[in-house]
Amino acid sequence: MGHTVTAGQVMIGAVATVLVYIAAGAVALWGVAHAVPTRQVLAGFEPINSAKRRVLL
Repeated sequence: MGHTVTAGQVMIGAVATVLVYIAAGAVALWGVAHAVPTRQVLAGFEPINSAKRRVLL
């Protein structure tokens, strides 16, 4: 007694796969968009004193 896969199940699997890739891409883009300006943000804390160092670390 084998399991029969319907066309609807295949379509749902394909849509789920596409959504997973879209979500992964969105997370990657979000990460890059927030990592790129890090140097400028840190430069805004110049000069670094002990209080600012505690905030940054």
